[in-house]
Amino acid sequence: YHQNVQHLVKSLCFFLSGDERFETELGFDFKKGILIKGETGLGKTLVVKSLSENKLKPISIHSMIDINEAIKREGEYFISPSKVIYIDDVGSGASIHESTNWFANFIESFYFNTKIKDFSRLIISTNESPQGFEELYGFRVRSRCAEMFNVISIEGEDLRKPANLSKIK
Repeated sequence: YHQNVQHLVKSLCFFLSGDERFETELGFDFKKGILIKGETGLGKTLVVKSLSENKLKPISIHSMIDINEAIKREGEYFISPSKVIYIDDVGSGASIHESTNWFANFIESFYFNTKIKDFSRLIISTNESPQGFEELYGFRVRSRCAEMFNVISIEGEDLRKPANLSKIK
């Protein structure tokens, strides 16, 4: 794994276990959730999935691709707030207007319904740049996310080895 992925693992472990080093060593805030930014294939989803079954703060995983499909089929998508919520691939398939609205509404609702401004039950990942995120969801949602999340950026080469893509016919 790349060094940035190791930083993500360490950050998430500290976050989920309530380890004070999340704030003291890493400079993050426990009252915020986590937004993981990075290109496709860097291990964001794999890392969160591998930590999802922990006993302290189990994680409920929701892919924007699945959310898009559910919205197409049923017109809506609900998330039970019983666990830490992970929304994977925010921005993926966002050409579907309803899912773009769904995410914007989800963030707005979570923001306004959290009385003590504790967003520590949310983790999201995206491949979008800040500008792309704003184009999809608007300045308001981008601004809310800046307030709601600790940002962890992942960089590096695609772990899926895109050089092998030429072998796929």
